[in-house]
Amino acid sequence: MPELRTKPAGRLTKVLYVSSIPLATLLAAAGCVTAPTSAAPSSTAAVFASPVPSPSPFASTLATPGTATGVSPSGGAATAPAPPPATVDVSPAQVSTGAVTLSMSLEPARHMLPQTAVMTSDPDPAHQTSAGDPAPASTALVLDGLLSLTNNLDPSQPAPADQPQAMIRHLNLQVRTNNEGGTPVPYLAVSVDLLLDGHPIASGLPVKPMVAAESTTPQLYYGNNLKLTERGTYQVFIRLQPSALLGKDQPQPAQFNMVVR
Repeated sequence: MPELRTKPAGRLTKVLYVSSIPLATLLAAAGCVTAPTSAAPSSTAAVFASPVPSPSPFASTLATPGTATGVSPSGGAATAPAPPPATVDVSPAQVSTGAVTLSMSLEPARHMLPQTAVMTSDPDPAHQTSAGDPAPASTALVLDGLLSLTNNLDPSQPAPADQPQAMIRHLNLQVRTNNEGGTPVPYLAVSVDLLLDGHPIASGLPVKPMVAAESTTPQLYYGNNLKLTERGTYQVFIRLQPSALLGKDQPQPAQFNMVVR
């Protein structure tokens, strides 16, 4: 009886021991073969492997040429067209005050320099103009009071083009006696008050005696460069100070109206 129990037990143990080895070996081998086909692809790897990135919501706006305002077809910033040159109408033609008659006109801006400048020449070649240079501004020879004048110009440069808020004109004021033919009256102290639609622009602006340099028959007038701030209707008041030629009484201001279009 003891032998019959020992043998089956030993035989069972031997079978279990032998059968456990091939089971582990087969499981390992099965795992090596099936691992590559059974693994599921990672969602993260799929995102990085995508050859086409997702479009930005701003891509169509930034990549569309010519959609920005103020851009010219050539790629530069668009510029507003230059305004046309301003025209000036002065009225009335003449104003009488006291013993004199005044007439006023506005001309292109002038370079104003002392009358002694015509007596000397400039030896610097850089100041000489050539055929290809733009025409320089006209010149007025000031007889007295050059330092008190305003908005003077560079003699080698043309007068500046009109801008919406800056237009320079030369005031030409003739003061003549009331007798027949009228002769220019010299040695007067003259000033100008300038208003735009009743609002002051300049007050006590000096106006000095001068002559036009290009004139073949120079005539005395009182002048200065005026800066007009915009197009519209201006009021110009000419004030004369008493003098030995005009008398002791203060002459009444002479008013002119200018329409700048």
